[in-house]
Amino acid sequence: MQVEDALAVIDAIDAQRVGLWGISQGGWIGPLAAAASDAVAFLVLIASTGVTPAEQMMYAVEKQLRLAGYGDDVVARALELRRRFEDWVHTRAPEPDEQLAAELWAGIDEPWWGQVWLPPTLLDEEGLRLWVEEMDFDPRPVFARVRVPTLLFYGEADSWTPVEPSVEAWRTARGDDVEIVVIPEAEHDLTLPDGSLAPEYTNRLVDWVVRRAG
Repeated sequence: MQVEDALAVIDAIDAQRVGLWGISQGGWIGPLAAAASDAVAFLVLIASTGVTPAEQMMYAVEKQLRLAGYGDDVVARALELRRRFEDWVHTRAPEPDEQLAAELWAGIDEPWWGQVWLPPTLLDEEGLRLWVEEMDFDPRPVFARVRVPTLLFYGEADSWTPVEPSVEAWRTARGDDVEIVVIPEAEHDLTLPDGSLAPEYTNRLVDWVVRRAG
């Protein structure tokens, strides 16, 4: 739906050259749109994740818990709960896993529960379908279908997206046809520890766009 919305906007403005800018999940929408339509002339993407949402969330849960001050015991418990939930989603038996259901329900009383991003109960059939549809999405084949100039930014200190696997995914898919900038100390949104937007982002973005405008 979001891809269709992006392409509808491009059609509506009737411009000769239109690029898409996307951050985080927008780093998936942009490539999907570019792969689907010749109307997309270029991409600028921030934190374009190169792993499945399920893999991303395993990374993010650990990072967010540690940033919130939780130690190894809580991190291990939270990640194990996510692993067990994912295993249940993909290999569930005819009967519900009562122990997993009980642990999910008990989790809502934990102070760290909000950092785990799991439902408090097992899912019904529709919920399972939607979970798999979203969390198993693999962006790597989509990256390989992109044929337009692409500029990618990552914050080295990103606490939501695993940077190295994402860079590797794009390099495997597109080689040197993409320009990748990893900004030291920057977070997911390219802000620095003092809260300011990294100047390297704006400088490299303007330079890249001007060069392609001729």
